[in-house]
Amino acid sequence: MRTANYFKKSNQDFILSGTPLHKELYSGDQEIHVNEHVIINDDDVFLYPATANILENLEDVFNIINYHQAWIAPKYKLKRDYYKGRHHEIIGREKKPLNKPDARLVINLPKKLVNTFNGYFSGDPVQIKHQSDDTNDDVLNDKIQAWLNDNDYADVFSEWAKQADIYGRSYLYAYFNDGALQITACSPRDTILVYDNSVVHRPLFGIRYSPDADVATATLITPKADYELVRENGKIVVTNADSDDPSVVKKKLGAHLSNNSTI
Repeated sequence: MRTANYFKKSNQDFILSGTPLHKELYSGDQEIHVNEHVIINDDDVFLYPATANILENLEDVFNIINYHQAWIAPKYKLKRDYYKGRHHEIIGREKKPLNKPDARLVINLPKKLVNTFNGYFSGDPVQIKHQSDDTNDDVLNDKIQAWLNDNDYADVFSEWAKQADIYGRSYLYAYFNDGALQITACSPRDTILVYDNSVVHRPLFGIRYSPDADVATATLITPKADYELVRENGKIVVTNADSDDPSVVKKKLGAHLSNNSTI
């Protein structure tokens, strides 16, 4: 029979001791139906019907965010705390009386492992080239390399890989800024990639949100455009919609999310 102390433990206690997590401390071990459209599997991956149009069901965006913020983001925070050396169950212990041994010692092995592995994996910049029988490949590759350098791609790819080491997944976000294509790494703590529920699981759309914002805001990322959403008085509004045609956003960004996961 489990004692009361079992329920006072944090996830860190269970992970360090090897004790199975209590059911209430994690999202589940099977497929969960958040609503009639949204499904999340036991890998914390959101699935959505390919036949449903997310733009006609914007409430689903916030349903996904609410579930992610309540159940998934805390697990990413735990992993981030480990990387940062914030072992709260050790640091939070009461200070020992004078001249007594104080065992509140943290050896930040997770950070050492992640940084060392990431250095071996992505220490040398990734080489991206176009290859074909075309004699103009060198000209094209020079343009590709110039674009990569303009985007500090070595640092972006290194951060992308490091986040995948810490969280198990990370995202590469490509977007237009004043007509220039740019890339950056996005954390799964505030970025979600949603796939269709077919056997292929193709990416359908992405979501980015501000977890600490006072107002519920989100960015819905689709192949056509980014839709800036805000929930006001129970109603969801597309804030970057064209006033003459609410179905069209003012600026199509053509953003794209790419997934990076560790195995």
